Amino acid sequence: MSEVVSCLGLVGSLRAGLPMIYVHVINAEVQLRLGTHHTAHLLTNWVNAAALDSLLRDEDWRNMGDTLIAAAQILAVGGAKALVVCDRALNPLADEIGRTVDLPVIGMVRAMDFKLREFRAINRVA
Repeated sequence: MSEVVSCLGLVGSLRAGLPMIYVHVINAEVQLRLGTHHTAHLLTNWVNAAALDSLLRDEDWRNMGDTLIAAAQILAVGGAKALVVCDRALNPLADEIGRTVDLPVIGMVRAMDFKLREFRAINRVA
């Protein structure tokens, strides 16, 4: 059985629209499991996508990590019990962010990949 996280913190993204996809997918899963009137308890701190993109282009992983850690610390203070880094390109920093703010980081990219494979398998059988 999956562990229930009472408040999930979503941090960072290199694309402005991507975090909303994460919110949609998370809420769809909550509604699938708990019913259509339920939603996830989420806190978000996207950080400026253009600023993160500039750091990525400059390969400035230290400042990018510091920026995302600062954003994650705000989420932790706000009550987040786990974090999702909302962009695959930022995943190399996920472990460092989690260690620094002392919160587990949920690998959303892997979770979404699993759900897509599950969906495809169901549709192949149907």
